[in-house]
Amino acid sequence: MFEEPVTRAGINWLTIYRNFIPIAGILLFIDAFFRNRKQFVSQLLSPYFILGAVFAVSGIIGWIANRYQSFIVTAETMYEHLRFWICLYLFLYVAEIVDIEKIAKKLFIHISILSVVVIIVSAADFFFKIWPRQMYRYGTSSLQIFYGHPSNLGAHAVFLVGMLLILTPYVMKNTDKRRAIMLFSGAETTLLLAVVFLTLRVRLFGFLAGFVILFAYIIILRKKVTFPVVLASAAGVLAVGYKRLYGFYFSGVAYQMARGQFAVNSLDIARINFPFGSGFGTFGSRMAQLYYSPLYYKYNMMTTLGLSPNLPAYACDTFYPVILAESGWLGFIGYYGIVALLCIRILWLHLKASDHPETRFAVLTALLMMMFELLEGFATLSFSETYSVLITIPLAFAVVILKQHQRTDSQT
Repeated sequence: MFEEPVTRAGINWLTIYRNFIPIAGILLFIDAFFRNRKQFVSQLLSPYFILGAVFAVSGIIGWIANRYQSFIVTAETMYEHLRFWICLYLFLYVAEIVDIEKIAKKLFIHISILSVVVIIVSAADFFFKIWPRQMYRYGTSSLQIFYGHPSNLGAHAVFLVGMLLILTPYVMKNTDKRRAIMLFSGAETTLLLAVVFLTLRVRLFGFLAGFVILFAYIIILRKKVTFPVVLASAAGVLAVGYKRLYGFYFSGVAYQMARGQFAVNSLDIARINFPFGSGFGTFGSRMAQLYYSPLYYKYNMMTTLGLSPNLPAYACDTFYPVILAESGWLGFIGYYGIVALLCIRILWLHLKASDHPETRFAVLTALLMMMFELLEGFATLSFSETYSVLITIPLAFAVVILKQHQRTDSQT
């Protein structure tokens, strides 16, 4: 939550969390081999791992075939693309062994304090213009001491919303001050959503629309979420930003902008390098920006605003074309196959579990976290961003809560 001020203070060692959490996830996976061979084999044979392996191998084969970047660049990019899933694996394990009912009250207090800090700082920035402005940016400042960029601010606020949604029914369940807890949590959630709105990112407007639709359907109407409902919600969300999407990706001038270049050229790269792609770290990823990719010269992208070697500000400005180009159609299917499987799993668990406040808020949280990541993919590196580590925490707890209720209900 406070990486930005820590970094600015020169205490860079504290940003070790960027890698500490995913490395812990990798060690946990390796530990499964020594603890239980059968469990380890079952993990290797799970569809999630198989699809992830297909994605990883596709990008590596693409690197072997083209050698646009060094192996270190390729390996680090693969790790960044998989970081979200590694962290989710770790927090699913944590959520399984933690008794959320016992820690809910203390964790709720902790999350509430963090939420109040974010709300106050955002309000101060909005009303008093405390931090410097970047003239080409709109919304809250891109240089806030806590956030660094509006997308980071949005992600922090969404994380806090997810945690409040997960914890509130458990806190209300174990106290006689239910109305006060409900009002307090509702007020904090509303103000955090206002912070999300203040970023003035169109994709986050879509997230807010999705929040309203799903909250009304799941919490107010108390309906079970089905696949058609998800599709209808997705249509409503995309309707909010269809003009911006069309302008960036499909309009007549899209090819003159960074995202349009990435979209169009990724299709050509995937076609030429079918089915494995150009290799990790070669197109639109963070390392392709840091170690300027030869593909940008090949496709004459260096003349586009924000994609030149001296000013590559928009070289990490979308996600879907990155996965398609770097790992090809095979890797793209593998990566988003994991996303599809997880969403299907969430819906299946929700349909099988009995109707409880805990399960309703859990499925709402899980769908909102996935929706946030998918919407971010239109304008950031999404799943590869460091702040996505935060999103895996409420997502993991939501999935485990649904799983535990489904297991208990089936036994009953």
